[in-house]
Amino acid sequence: TTNFDQLVLTGIFRTGIIPVVADGFSALNRIVAEPLVPQLIHLHGSMNTYAMRNDPRTLAEPMHDHRPVTMLNGVLQRANLLVVGGDAGGEEGLMKLLLQASSSLEQLVIYWISYEDDAARLTEDCRKLLAGENKFAIAGGEADRFFGDLMQELGIGQPGWVSDPIGELFNHRVELVAPESVSEAAI
Repeated sequence: TTNFDQLVLTGIFRTGIIPVVADGFSALNRIVAEPLVPQLIHLHGSMNTYAMRNDPRTLAEPMHDHRPVTMLNGVLQRANLLVVGGDAGGEEGLMKLLLQASSSLEQLVIYWISYEDDAARLTEDCRKLLAGENKFAIAGGEADRFFGDLMQELGIGQPGWVSDPIGELFNHRVELVAPESVSEAAI
């Protein structure tokens, strides 16, 4: 997912699960093929680290460094599914990295969920990545709409914090801890 988007992380937290987060190439060692909890990978850093990759020079680095390709290939070799959300495949360095790392993994199932309403708008590199069997481009549009449709299709409905936010807060009231004292600075 993108380095500034916290939608997926927030959604996972709201289910009561704490995911494993890898926010850059050096953190890929936290990712396993058969996880017990969800895993969220920000390949080009995140807004929570000092290593964001959002300028042309740093976005191109993966094309000139074999370590990210090796690390990502190791992760993908043991995985059976890759889901990319909210991206059009426009970052050349990242797309070349994904293409190189997955080139020998024809069995890897890929779901590419694009913000674009038309999957034909994906970049040429993205379309190359999705060529072959078990590769799917999903024109997702707005994230709220996409995830709402997905939950409806899966028959799981809306989480309590969406359908009944007051009731959900009421149910979690026992988890709230009153402050020991209130200082004037906090007022």
